[in-house]
Amino acid sequence: MTKSSRRLVSLSVVLFLGLVGYYMIMDEPLKDFVDFEQLENIDGRFHLRGETEPYSGKAKYFSDEGWLEEETTLSQGKLNGELLVFYESGAVKAVTHYVDGQIAGVTRVYLEDGTLNKEIPYQDGQKQGMEKHYGFEGGLLSESIEYREGKRNGWYTSYWSSGQINYSVHYVDDLRDGLWQKYSLGKVVLEGTMVEDKEDGEWRSYFQNTDTLKGVAYFKEGHLHGEVIEFYENGTKECIEYYEAGKKVGTWTRFYDDNSLQLVKNYRNDKLEGAYRRYYQGGQLKEEGQYREGEKVGIWRQFSREGELLSEHEE
Repeated sequence: MTKSSRRLVSLSVVLFLGLVGYYMIMDEPLKDFVDFEQLENIDGRFHLRGETEPYSGKAKYFSDEGWLEEETTLSQGKLNGELLVFYESGAVKAVTHYVDGQIAGVTRVYLEDGTLNKEIPYQDGQKQGMEKHYGFEGGLLSESIEYREGKRNGWYTSYWSSGQINYSVHYVDDLRDGLWQKYSLGKVVLEGTMVEDKEDGEWRSYFQNTDTLKGVAYFKEGHLHGEVIEFYENGTKECIEYYEAGKKVGTWTRFYDDNSLQLVKNYRNDKLEGAYRRYYQGGQLKEEGQYREGEKVGIWRQFSREGELLSEHEE
């Protein structure tokens, strides 16, 4: 073989290998996205590492096991369009909308079987409007919360699976402020007022499925303060108690449902203090004694229904 022939053969081999490499590269699918791990946040915009221009295009995030967790689209380094979050199975877990890097519109969260679980409204990156949770079987509404400028403002309502209200409370700037009501079978069983996340003023309870008053209590800055009265369902008083800044004080009285006296005791600074008397139904004295700083002291006596002294001892 002449020297010129050998050169032609060598050139042909080089060209052949080059073409093989080219077609091998062309056979590999071209990615139309970048891995989020390749991006870095610079002054609020995402860039491919080492690039000066903000990234525009699709981006995906994969778990350590290799399955797709999130995918989205960026424009000039900011999220624009849908952000999709996935379960390992590939089912959609959440859909969030972005405009120029801020959440906008309604974010929807799904269970793995595709059932809608939550709807969360946004405006300019903050929660705005009525958030809804569908926590019951069949996707029934379980909670609703009003938001304004990213904070709870308005009514929070919890529901029973029947669709009836469980309880509701009014919010102002993320604090419970206003009417609080607890329901059973469609009727209020407890209601009162919250002021800056604390119970305040008069609270009332009712017997279930009736409008009959069960109790009245007064609060001040989240603590029981003043008189507490509880009733039997027939309307007679069951007990009268007193509180001061959450501590038991004064004379406490308990009655039988026929309005006869059952118990009289006294408190000072949250401890039993002074005379203590218990009665049989009908009014006969059953037991008497004294307390001092929460401890029994002095002579204690027990009596029969007929008034006979049964025992007497000193503490």
